[in-house]
Amino acid sequence: MKKFVFDSLVAKLSTDYFFEQQSSGQTVTWNTDATAAMLLWPDFIAHSVWRKENFWKHENYFLFAVEIIVEGELLVISREKKTLLKPGDAYLIPRGEDSVLRCGPGGFCRKFSIGFRGAILPHLLSLNGLVQKQYLCLPHPESVLRRLLELRNLLFQKDQESRIHIQGLCFEFLSELSGIASGGEAKSAACGDLRLQEAVNLLGSNITNPLRLSVLADTLDLSPSTLNRLFRRHFGKSPKQYFLELKLQTAADLLASSTLTIKQIAGQTGFPNQLHFSKMFKHVHGLSPSAYRKSVQR
Repeated sequence: MKKFVFDSLVAKLSTDYFFEQQSSGQTVTWNTDATAAMLLWPDFIAHSVWRKENFWKHENYFLFAVEIIVEGELLVISREKKTLLKPGDAYLIPRGEDSVLRCGPGGFCRKFSIGFRGAILPHLLSLNGLVQKQYLCLPHPESVLRRLLELRNLLFQKDQESRIHIQGLCFEFLSELSGIASGGEAKSAACGDLRLQEAVNLLGSNITNPLRLSVLADTLDLSPSTLNRLFRRHFGKSPKQYFLELKLQTAADLLASSTLTIKQIAGQTGFPNQLHFSKMFKHVHGLSPSAYRKSVQR
């Protein structure tokens, strides 16, 4: 059996798991109305030990998840294909698909799982080349796990001022997976273009504010025409249209997963008033905000 590279980290995880078992703290989450507004967010991070009787079934899974094997084996059945994962392997669970996870033939598996959500996630996965890719052999699993542990600690602490930092770490985590999926190419190739990733980050950080194209271009040291070409090449739309759709998708996520009023959601997504927000939302989604909320919360 392939041996996990970073023995001291495995020992630490084993100790952590012992204490977690005493407090039933295997899964760490921080999901509130405020975090629901984040464009990219770790819905959960779980550290678990499976025995031969353990299994999990995803049906039309609403998250994008990553399973990282630390010890033992995990069998994943997805897209009518069976994949046996060993220490140092990672498996990407696609959004909107079915899959089954079982303990491997040895009857033991220790693993980490992280699930992502957010309005920007579909575009980010596409840019990173992580839509079709599922199995990854991590060349430096300790690097990926250290980043994941940092995220886990921040989720556990629940410091309001760390939310933007957590979102940034999620970008970095997916970018690192992108480099692995593309055969270890330089990180500058991740997300198609680092300038695009920075632009998307800036838009996400200013979702409650109006942000002029000229200001965004100046911040990135690009001309407005170059920035416009960059967005049209990767997204098929202008930065202005992308930003509007980002705001409306964030609003849709808030309607589905928060208890905020429609007026509060309009304010959090940068619309001048509830009437304008409702008009734009219905134009894009085909339903008023209240009707949309009822349709997804049944």
